[in-house]
Amino acid sequence: MTKRLPLVAILAPLALAGCSARAENAPAAKSYTLAAAVTPPAPKVNEAGQWTLTITPTPPWVLKVETPFTATLKPSPGVTVDKSSLRAADFVDPKSAAKSLRTGFVASSAGDHVITTELTFFLCTDEICQRQKDSVAVRFAVP
Repeated sequence: MTKRLPLVAILAPLALAGCSARAENAPAAKSYTLAAAVTPPAPKVNEAGQWTLTITPTPPWVLKVETPFTATLKPSPGVTVDKSSLRAADFVDPKSAAKSLRTGFVASSAGDHVITTELTFFLCTDEICQRQKDSVAVRFAVP
């Protein structure tokens, strides 16, 4: 004769294990990195500068140029960007694994400034595509 355990004895350890952390609820590691910069790093008032952003997917993820892509630049007061809305057609080298964007800017006043960029793009593997939303800010001082 086999001894049967009560259902609670079987389910209780499973329930307790689920209380600590569940894999499906754990934050996923980012499948890309963002690197933004301005050159020169400390531009002078009314001197032309260049803003650059590079998105580097972590393999096996790929940033597709055929899917919707938007980058919206929001400069602080006193900074004007040449182009405030960028699309996939603006990638410097659309065939490279890491995709870069560039646009010019001018600071009309001295002080601390920032160019914030809001991004929406898709990363894909052979099986799936995932929509990404992120933002990155570049801070710089104008003497």
